[in-house]
Amino acid sequence: MVGKFLFVFESTNQSRINFRLAENPGADVNIYMSMEQNFNANGFQFYQGKTATDPSTVPFLFTTSNWNINQEFASANLADYEQNIMHFQYPNDTDFYRLTIYKVKQNTGTDSWDFVASCEKF
Repeated sequence: MVGKFLFVFESTNQSRINFRLAENPGADVNIYMSMEQNFNANGFQFYQGKTATDPSTVPFLFTTSNWNINQEFASANLADYEQNIMHFQYPNDTDFYRLTIYKVKQNTGTDSWDFVASCEKF
């Protein structure tokens, strides 16, 4: 949990990033997010919103009926040993967050994945 957000990383080879609100907002809330994706071979992508091609003006909408349902962030999957940096803020909240995520593949006979996540509040 980060501030008013709960993040979920799918424990699969795709490891898509999902998030939702930690509590009912009582009214509609638009959340704007961005993510810098850094992967092996000097790869780089920048995402905003629900799909990889969304402009910065496309928010995630959370309501009193969907606040606790995970929404997928930009259809972005995490590759093995990939670092991602996400920026987000809750409307009218003075806190601004940077979440850094790193995915590690554990190959001990059966593939599994661990995530290292660090959040900074500004």
